[in-house]
Amino acid sequence: MKVKVFVIIISYNGMKWLPSCLSSTEGCDVVVVDNASTDGSRDYIKNNFPSIKLLHQQKNLGFGQANNIGIKYALDNGAEAVFLLNQDAYMQDDTIDVLSSFSKKNPEFGILSPIHLTGDGKYLDENFSYYLSYKCNKYFYSDAVLRGLKEYYEVPFVNAAGWYIPKQVFNVVGGFDPIFFHYGEDDNFCQRIYYHNFKIGVIPKSKILHDRGKRNFQSVSDSFLTWERQLKVKWGNINNSSFEEEFPKMYKQERIKYYKYRAKIQLGKAKKVALKLSILKRIEIEITKSKKLNSSGKNLYL
Repeated sequence: MKVKVFVIIISYNGMKWLPSCLSSTEGCDVVVVDNASTDGSRDYIKNNFPSIKLLHQQKNLGFGQANNIGIKYALDNGAEAVFLLNQDAYMQDDTIDVLSSFSKKNPEFGILSPIHLTGDGKYLDENFSYYLSYKCNKYFYSDAVLRGLKEYYEVPFVNAAGWYIPKQVFNVVGGFDPIFFHYGEDDNFCQRIYYHNFKIGVIPKSKILHDRGKRNFQSVSDSFLTWERQLKVKWGNINNSSFEEEFPKMYKQERIKYYKYRAKIQLGKAKKVALKLSILKRIEIEITKSKKLNSSGKNLYL
């Protein structure tokens, strides 16, 4: 019997990709969670893809929390698995069928990913290629050159441009942790996948096109946001027990810096350190709560 799979797409001002992205999902149950787009994409979806379930949000919830809304809708409506697809990615005809077939035979895999190609389909997507590098999996490139590709390759992480996740995984791992807004939430989810004894696999026979070339915006580059996200990914990892030991040391070091700058009347530098201290106190509470919840083995955030 065919598995009921919902495709979930998070849309945010994605008109340049949506025609190709949504056309590639023809014949699938599709949920689009729109993060308050202002480029006309909502009307485009309503007028051109009326069978798609469109869940319009009043503000930009970010990647993880918007996906949680789509996942919950899918599970409430009978989904046995979901396929998370970026708005700038396009499925091939058998993308989901190949993943679904493998998943039924191998329930130990919590995340299955297709091969991610460039938008023109001529090359491996550059970022995706890192997750199949020798240090992540020593067999993929050697097999490609010498022996032929295997049915699957186990990896420690793969980005969430195309994730197949069976229903039972959410019952154990939960959804995306809301302490992340955009970037870092896929790292955290993979950490929890391993904690709960699931695996992550790449299936070479399944492919998507990831059309990064059409992007005309910059990733969030604010140094404090990047620093905060890195700390959350590191310390929010429930496989990492260093938080309780490392956090007090870092906080103490920043406090010493703050008072040194104040003593030298370097008020600009002192102000920056004061901001770091306020971020550390806030994320201490967030990470402590997150790690406790994420290790509980309950259906979280959905």
